[in-house]
Amino acid sequence: MNRPKFSISVVSPARNESKNLQNFISSLIKTLSKITRDWEIIIVNDNSTDNTEKLLESYSKKNKGIKYLTNRRRFGVTLSLWNGIYIAKKDIVIFLPADLESNPCEDIPKLYAKLTEGYDFVLGWRQNKNVGLIKSITTKLLHISVKILFGIKLHDLSWIKAFKRKILEEMPQLRSDWQKFFAVIAYYQGFRVTEVKTNWYPRKHGKSNFGKFGLKRIPASFFDLLNLWFLLNFSKKPMHIFGLSGAILFGIGILISFYIVYANYILLVNIDRHIPLVIMSSLFIFTGIQLLAIGFLAELTVINKEKK
Repeated sequence: MNRPKFSISVVSPARNESKNLQNFISSLIKTLSKITRDWEIIIVNDNSTDNTEKLLESYSKKNKGIKYLTNRRRFGVTLSLWNGIYIAKKDIVIFLPADLESNPCEDIPKLYAKLTEGYDFVLGWRQNKNVGLIKSITTKLLHISVKILFGIKLHDLSWIKAFKRKILEEMPQLRSDWQKFFAVIAYYQGFRVTEVKTNWYPRKHGKSNFGKFGLKRIPASFFDLLNLWFLLNFSKKPMHIFGLSGAILFGIGILISFYIVYANYILLVNIDRHIPLVIMSSLFIFTGIQLLAIGFLAELTVINKEKK
């Protein structure tokens, strides 16, 4: 069976990676040249303070397949990656870090092979990286949450990845630190997603500038995931969430009102005893009406955007 041939764009954010760039780029060129003649390397300089930009300028002059762009300020990995993807022209896009924690000679063939098998998105799954107990637990909880909310079992959302450019046509603009959800969004859109085991190597030079972990990121990641679930499920059908919530509150308010009337006129209970219930009923009814109105307005906004 003949497998399809793809052209390749490698996109790599880099910040203060001057000591790693030469080995990284030479490994990329060596590996890509074995797979296809049609390739490009795009390095996104995330406002480095060392001589990363000068080196990239020199490499790009020597080889037309090497391109680079520099962020005006430090944007972080997601926006840097997105800026690189925006100018990528080839059939598939491969994301690798420029710090050589991933070995291009090993990982590019693995990712590429899965895409030629018919998959649309491939994630690398680190096998030998030791992480702290807190990060290990929270990462597992995050992946369990992905399984519950989206129905896909993955092990390493934040590592290397490769995907076909057609995915970008249905990929919304991502917020800061949302690059880990690329695969989740692709799966939600109906694309075939898989993962492949890869090795992780400790840095030889410099320190990590992307993906630093802190306790403050623990709740942020889960809120981001929940936010993403709501956006993907209700951004094009807001009435489903606002309308349902409004109808439930309105219904509860009406039921409480019926009970107050029943208690007052049938059971002959003094209405003064039900003042809290009267207030609660009014609050539920008016809140329900407001949510229903918001749902209608949101639906009109979505319809007008789709017409444009």
